[in-house]
Amino acid sequence: MFRMFTGTVCIFVALCSSAYGTTSEVMVQTPTMQRALTTVDGKLKTTGIQNRLTGKVLQTRGPEFVITYADGQTVTSDDFELRTLDRTETGAIAKLHNAALSLTAEITYTGGKQLWAYKQIQFINTGKEALLLRTVELEHLKVAGEKITFAVKNTFPHLSDWGQPVYTESLW
Repeated sequence: MFRMFTGTVCIFVALCSSAYGTTSEVMVQTPTMQRALTTVDGKLKTTGIQNRLTGKVLQTRGPEFVITYADGQTVTSDDFELRTLDRTETGAIAKLHNAALSLTAEITYTGGKQLWAYKQIQFINTGKEALLLRTVELEHLKVAGEKITFAVKNTFPHLSDWGQPVYTESLW
């Protein structure tokens, strides 16, 4: 059984920051994309993704992540209380906690001048009992009126395939 699990995925969004410190909203951007991270009712949400070249904005909903644990039970980021959302020099860090599972999630969004960013999430078991994490979906966003493709190769047709980028139909 695991006491800590880390998963990483590359997505086509990157971050920028102005001032550092805890906030209720962070605009995360690259030269071509912008992602709005916001606190909504004590939960972390991506509320929109913008193509900065065309100005097109996609409104998003849904949790930031989904995990499957133990015997197939699932929880999402909506089941975690957002403790902090901090700007950093290269992006942002969100710390969330699920008291029922004694599980802390730390999401790091790291970017720069490149066209993509890394979204990394680290789960830390703060309880006395071991917790087996089975799967982690690092992006679970829904976009209004938009098809999202999680797989780009026929040999990797499922969302659970490792390292596949997330594409939208009309953002570009």
